[in-house]
Formats: sequence, structure tokens, C-alpha cells
Amino acid sequence: MAVSLLVYPPNAMAKPPECPEGASAEKWRLLADLDAPAAACEPCECGPSTGACKALPETMQIRAGACGESGAASLPFDGPAGWDGSCTSENALPAGAQCGGEPCAQSVWVSPLPGPTNEEGCSPKSEKPAITKTTEWKLAGLACMNNTVDDACADAGTQYCVSDPGPGWLQCVVREGADAPCPDNYNWARYEMFPEDAVIDERDCEECACGPPEGSACTASIHLYEGPVCSSQSEQFGMLSPHDQCLNIGPPGHALAGKAITNLEYVPGTCAATGGAPKGEAKRDMTKAVTFCCLYPFYLIN
Repeated sequence: MAVSLLVYPPNAMAKPPECPEGASAEKWRLLADLDAPAAACEPCECGPSTGACKALPETMQIRAGACGESGAASLPFDGPAGWDGSCTSENALPAGAQCGGEPCAQSVWVSPLPGPTNEEGCSPKSEKPAITKTTEWKLAGLACMNNTVDDACADAGTQYCVSDPGPGWLQCVVREGADAPCPDNYNWARYEMFPEDAVIDERDCEECACGPPEGSACTASIHLYEGPVCSSQSEQFGMLSPHDQCLNIGPPGHALAGKAITNLEYVPGTCAATGGAPKGEAKRDMTKAVTFCCLYPFYLIN
């Protein structure tokens, strides 16, 4: 099949070209030189971590010395086995109790508050990041069927003559498919061109994921009482995992009749986001290719 072909940048002409007078009808409008860069993926983000705090400090002690004083005598002030932090008088100490000739109740030391359970984690704010894809054909081609002019041929039996389409146009033979070799006399230019939808687009973004939490913690409040059944609160102090805590008692020697641990809460941390890298590619659908093999142009335009 012989056609006249005009190849041009698709954005260079405000009005698409039309077939020349020497051609009978439009055959194809096709595209070439696909430009489809990798997908642009927005960075993945993780929400704050979620988790739980369930464990209480393992040990509490009443010390006959101020916080930071070494070698002070101590008495157990632990809660009952399986303690849930509710009010208890376990290991209560009456007012005025003496340890080696000095008040026993001078400070209360509490072992570190355990951190969150190992069930904590973060979730991505979205399973996949927002994606932007651009697809552009850099060349367009208009192919028109040639009008034959058999009377212009020296030998109409062995020659096939067509009208001159004019400047800018190429005389080409054409075949659907991409594997067709060009004849020796039609090898000045070869174009593999495609309809606009001949794109196999497999571009995407990797799924987002989150690393382990960092900066998460547990907090709690410890209450000390002078009166029975957790009445007459004397001191209150907070704890932050994974640190121990010591509180000086004032005045030294007052009763430590009860205690409670409340407001055991989880403090969210942050997680580093992973994933979100571009993957896949967009390529031409070669099953829709149309190959043009063209003669040396009749007109050279600089």
C-alpha cells in the first residue's frame, strides 16, 4: 500500500494538517516516540502509633533516707499479687515507724514503669501514595492514500506512479505490524507509528508500610494516702516508662496507709514510612503498530 505521510510534532500546529490535493483520502492519524516517564509518587506517611500499656512497676519500697541517699534501709511497699493498681493497704506503714532510730518513711522509690506491649504499631495514612503519570507522543503522522497517475509511468505494466503530494510529504509504503522490513528503495526513513490508545501502562507505586514505633511510652500516676481505705491523699507523682521514680516524703515519718496507681495510659510514638517507590513502565503496544517505509523526499526543507 502506497501513502503520502506527513510527520510533525503534535503540538506545533494549531490546526491539524489535512491531506494534500494529490491524495484521495485520509488513511491514518497515528503517533510515535512515546514519552512516558516513571510514575511520580507522593511520599508515604504513617499515622501515630497505637498500642497498650498493661504492666505496673514490679517493686515499691519505703526508704529511711532521702532520694539519692545511698545505703538507706528500706521496707517493701509492693501491692498484692496480681495488683491492678486499685486502692490497697498492702504493706502499709503506720505513722512514726522507726528504722534504726530514724523515721522509716522518708522517701518512696518505685521501680521502672514497663513500656508498651509488643502489639503496638503504625498504619500508613494511605495504602498507596498519590500517583501522577504523564504520557506524551512526541511525533504525529497523517497518512493519506495516494492518487495513482498511471499515464505518467514509462511502463505502466511494471511501474506504479502516484501524484506528487508536495513539500513536507513523504512517499511511503506501509504495512500493519512492526516486523516488516523496508524495501531497498524505500529505506530513507522508517517510522513505527501507533494509535493514541496503543499504550500498555503498568506504572504504579509500591505500597506504603511503616517501621517500628519510636518515642512511644507509658505514663501513670501514683497516689499515696495517710488515712485508711485510701483517704487523705498525702502525695501524688507521675511516672514515665522506662524510668524509675523516687519521691521524698514530707514531713518524714507520716503514715503510708494506702496507695493506688491510676491513669495508666499509652503515649503514641512515630514510625518511619517505607515504600512508595515508582515501579513498572509504560510501553508501546506493538500489536497495534503500523510501519511506514519512505522514499528520499522530493523536497528538502531547511
